Amino acid sequence: MIRPATKADLPFITVLQQRPENRAFVAEDSPERLTGLLQGGDEQLLIWEDHGAPEGFCILRGIETKKTVIELLRLAVANPGEGRGTRFIEDMKTHVFQTLGAHKLWLDVATDNPRARRAYEKSGFTHEGTLRAHWPRRTGDHADLALYGLLRGEWQKAG
Repeated sequence: MIRPATKADLPFITVLQQRPENRAFVAEDSPERLTGLLQGGDEQLLIWEDHGAPEGFCILRGIETKKTVIELLRLAVANPGEGRGTRFIEDMKTHVFQTLGAHKLWLDVATDNPRARRAYEKSGFTHEGTLRAHWPRRTGDHADLALYGLLRGEWQKAG
């Protein structure tokens, strides 16, 4: 289940952002930014629950400005490697296409994050290009970013 994040979810989100294994792949937002995201608007901070417990979070952007082309800005799961990320992605896609009515969902992912790339490709996303040395990571280096997209019609066909 996907739901809007609340103030009570902020410690969970902060812990996920700060995990050592996420340091190279998940940007860390300040508490002020996370609190601001709770207000909604063009960006949505969402929680993915499994059996009533938070298991991941994501940030979607373009809700008001783009409306039909939504960016998955960030996604993290509590227990990577257990197949839950794929389920989260599926629920998030349903939210974007069914609830928000988007035409396209797109994202970027570090090229040296094979687990995430496999999950997005398995979920039907198409690699649309690569931006070289584009993202200045908090680890101090610059990562290449692979761009992925999924069109509403592709999602419907796969469903």
